[in-house]
Amino acid sequence: MANDTKKMYFKMCSEKLLSSYAVRKLQSSRSKIKSKKFLESHGDVQDDEDNRMPHIQSSDYWTQSAENCEVSSENCQIQRGSMIDLENDRCEHNCANQNDSSHSENGCSDNDDYNKYSTFIENSAVYDQRFDEVEDLHERYYIPDDLFNSDVEVDDENQRKLKPQTLEELLNMDGFAETIVTPTKTSPLHLLFLIIRFSVMNKLSVSTLSGLLTLVNSIFKDPIFPESRYMIDKFFNGNPNTYFYAICPNEKCKAHLGKLEDLDVNSQCRSCNKLIGKIDHASDNFYVMIDPSEGIINALKSNEKHYDYVVNHRIHEIGHYKDIYDGYLYQKFVSSLSPEDQKQYVTVTFNSDGAAPFKSSPLSVWPIYLMVNEIPPQERFKNIITCAIWFNRKKPDMKSFLKEFVLMINNISNKGISCTIMGKKLDLKLYSLVCCVDSVARAPMQGLTQFNGKFGCNWCLHPTTWCKSSKYPIKIIPLRTVEGMLKDIACLRHKYVSHGVKSATPLLKLNRFDIIEGFTPDYMHCVLAGVAKQISGYFINNENSDFYQEYLNKMKFPHQVCRITRPLSYSKYWKCREWENWILYASLPLFSLTLEQDDIEYWALLVRSLFILLKVDITDTELDRADEMLYYFVTKTQEKFKIRAMTFNMHQLLHICKSVKNWGPLWAHSAFAFESGNHELLQAIHSGRGVISQILRYININQCSKKIEKQIFPENCEILNKYCINKLRTKVKKTLKLSNIRYFGKGVKTSELYINTYNLPSQCKSYRRMIKNNCTYVSNLKACAKSDNSKALLTDGSFVELIEFFVDEKSKTELTLCRIIKISKTSILGNNISKEAKKLKLDEIHLKQVSSTQIKNVMVIPTASIESICVYIIIDDKAYICPTPNLYYY
Repeated sequence: MANDTKKMYFKMCSEKLLSSYAVRKLQSSRSKIKSKKFLESHGDVQDDEDNRMPHIQSSDYWTQSAENCEVSSENCQIQRGSMIDLENDRCEHNCANQNDSSHSENGCSDNDDYNKYSTFIENSAVYDQRFDEVEDLHERYYIPDDLFNSDVEVDDENQRKLKPQTLEELLNMDGFAETIVTPTKTSPLHLLFLIIRFSVMNKLSVSTLSGLLTLVNSIFKDPIFPESRYMIDKFFNGNPNTYFYAICPNEKCKAHLGKLEDLDVNSQCRSCNKLIGKIDHASDNFYVMIDPSEGIINALKSNEKHYDYVVNHRIHEIGHYKDIYDGYLYQKFVSSLSPEDQKQYVTVTFNSDGAAPFKSSPLSVWPIYLMVNEIPPQERFKNIITCAIWFNRKKPDMKSFLKEFVLMINNISNKGISCTIMGKKLDLKLYSLVCCVDSVARAPMQGLTQFNGKFGCNWCLHPTTWCKSSKYPIKIIPLRTVEGMLKDIACLRHKYVSHGVKSATPLLKLNRFDIIEGFTPDYMHCVLAGVAKQISGYFINNENSDFYQEYLNKMKFPHQVCRITRPLSYSKYWKCREWENWILYASLPLFSLTLEQDDIEYWALLVRSLFILLKVDITDTELDRADEMLYYFVTKTQEKFKIRAMTFNMHQLLHICKSVKNWGPLWAHSAFAFESGNHELLQAIHSGRGVISQILRYININQCSKKIEKQIFPENCEILNKYCINKLRTKVKKTLKLSNIRYFGKGVKTSELYINTYNLPSQCKSYRRMIKNNCTYVSNLKACAKSDNSKALLTDGSFVELIEFFVDEKSKTELTLCRIIKISKTSILGNNISKEAKKLKLDEIHLKQVSSTQIKNVMVIPTASIESICVYIIIDDKAYICPTPNLYYY
């Protein structure tokens, strides 16, 4: 390798990493990078006048291999975490048996100091950090192998000019003002896809997109893309089956007027006789229905293996609820289909909720979303389909809004959706089985009075009690039935409201939809934003909030817990996921410090039952126990806080277990995914005029980008892969995937001590971070100030602390070194548990107290036996561990 080339390469790296004590062997054809301190000790580094860059005066050390140096075990000291005893043994073993046969006598004597530095660097905790930094610099300043192997001399001044550091250098660069003659690396089709994906990612307005296309066209001699707003709308009209329906412009009327295309300027409203005039797409006097067929096809084709498994191969395990497919009503629905239709159906959960795009206006957007159930949970949460949009100052007239929705869904259900799954052409029948909405939207959609009115419950005939507002005290109340509701609707002919039924909702005609049990209590709004916030407010006050906060600040949560809970002083701003973290993990250990035993057991009823209902596998026994605990919790609430605490959210807890029995775990039918959809739609709004048109344009452009992607993705386009893969996805260097587990980092040779002690494969490598089932697990040797991903639950029910992951690619062996965490026999609820709590088996709560006497029981287990990440909480001299109920991001 040419010396100047080496100088240039080291110069670029050392400019960013002057203080790094990292010695690393790069790939065989590349240089050996030495730390600045080591080079200075040999007189080989001399600073420039500005003390910015070292210059290498000799190339002797570049040709000396790091691993051929003789290393003395006396110089090796290491501190790498909690496993000191075991790591010290490993350190001593790593320093032995080094090969010095390749050294000359003079060479070895000249490198005594180097041996000391390299031994320290290779065995210190700092090495991992420096290793990653040098690796990152190497990737940033990549030099091809052929340059290293050539004799071309590189002039540092010319190299500096190629990479200007200031605007002045850029403007004065040779040829910078001349016409570009560099050939392009992509086709117009690929370039169009890049622009469209960039537009979707950044939610660009049509004006900005038009400007971007104009800018790109200006680069070429002749325009290659349409750039006017009119042509953009014409080309990117992704869904031709979009229907516009007019509503009366009279603010007091807002009646449904039919399709917009069927009206003329002389039309009158049949309800208020107001002259309608012209209604264009820039107004807010219409709503839109969008055929969801294409979105459903895209979702199924992207997950066709899972769909085929659910429809053709999945066997329902009686007495277990693992997903929506295990629900009683879902199973009943499938059984009611003909044998032919049982092989070609698709179901959706639908939602509608208002979102305000502007703070200074009463205008709100009410979309209707669909979530396909027959795809994997993580995919269904991300692929929400918009099939209707209402935008107005008033809430939608659900009678007309839902009427068109029902007609559209029933029409698709009758004619079917033509789709090819696993090579088979199917005519899929669409069924909307579940409606998950909040309490405000549920009442008009179901045709009932609001929850704060008489007979306001959607599932029972509770008459309510007035106490400054409508309350729901504990009573034995009959449930609503479809037959009873039809009788109540018949009373409307006589202008009599029976049991709170105010109108005949169009959803009565929705194919296969149960007007009572098809609606589910929304876990997100009911439990998290409702009950949890309400009861926590009774226990937390200004006197103890600082006390709780001191402990809360010290808690570390794994990455799977999406939101780190903000201070209690900001609890009124907490998101629902923060309330979930508070309930499941943090609240009970903190409340056990200050509350009375009776209050601790009372709160534990909610914590335990909620954990059960969020699991990935709920048994009938667990479901019955959760139902009993929630009933006891609601009863105790009335005893403790009187009737003022008996809100509708509290009352819904009595119905929530039945929805789990009908439709599976709570995560399978919550509003989390739909709230994310609202957030995404609002980002597509850039002005107050033509809001629906802006949202439609965003949806259409997104669909068109997927069409283009299908056409060009199989092709091998360098620029396409570089942008669309690296920019749209998190770029991770050096990973290894075996089975369903991905390991991160280059991997280091496993210590001979580990290999001999635990009978590991001789060629296995060690890793400290891996992802299994979309969950991150990290060695306890990689400490992090804000998170802890090193605690896990095994399939046999035991808890462990992860130390290192061992992988042998040749034999496909995947093992994990871990320490067993001993669980105390004492429950977090203490030793004085009441008889009622024992009867409900509340002492078996998922939050386990860790034993104070821990045995250093280190062992190797199959990595496949790791089941779930755990939350580890330390409070004073006590520690608690708790598995997460599921591994889904929602």
